[in-house]
Amino acid sequence: MVAREGYKFVSVLTPDAIREAKRATNGMAARFHGLLQATHLARSGSARRGRLDTRSLHKIAGHDPRIFLRHIQRPGINTAVHILLDCSGSMRKRISLACRATHAVATALERTGINVGVTAFPAEFRDGTEWNSLKPLVRHGQKVHTHFSLASGGQTPLGPALWWVMQELLPLKEDRKIILIMTDGDPDCPTATADAMQMAKRIGVELYGIGIMSTSIQSLLPGASTVIWELPEIAPAMFGMLRQALLPRTP
Repeated sequence: MVAREGYKFVSVLTPDAIREAKRATNGMAARFHGLLQATHLARSGSARRGRLDTRSLHKIAGHDPRIFLRHIQRPGINTAVHILLDCSGSMRKRISLACRATHAVATALERTGINVGVTAFPAEFRDGTEWNSLKPLVRHGQKVHTHFSLASGGQTPLGPALWWVMQELLPLKEDRKIILIMTDGDPDCPTATADAMQMAKRIGVELYGIGIMSTSIQSLLPGASTVIWELPEIAPAMFGMLRQALLPRTP
């Protein structure tokens, strides 16, 4: 079952929460900026024309004409990231941290030039869909805002939410597509979640996870997840987990 869009009340983060999230954003943005600088640096290669490379003059003796230096620009980041925020009932004591962390991550990725989307799940209970619903907070192409404060409640329909997000990601022009799950526990639909994760792998959508004061995500996404217990931990956690994901792929 694919989740449906539903209603959920969302308000602006408090000034204190925005300030705290901004500090975390700055920490992540600085790290991502350094990563981008490294990935965009030109690497050098031997060529038949260009600027003379004095270190290659010995090749003349072997009749090798590649004595010139050519700069090869590595490809930049071409990535879309969709953050899936768990706001189920079990997140009650963690929802404040989760909302601030999600806002900080979304803002930092946006500054990096990544196409960001954010969705909270579930939305309010509805007949016909029950808890298989969600609330988009930031759609791809929209600017990240501060309306990230919401209440927790309901179940954890991760499978239906993943199916919905994959439908949103597939039409995007970016070559690299990533779903980042922010959660504190296990989905209440393990079979549907496993099916959705298998499909994501099949179509090339990468899955990563941030555990909010809980290690459950690490059994769901071993090797592709990490855990935070307070907001200052989000910058090093994100950088360590996504460093390889954000590095551009070379042919």
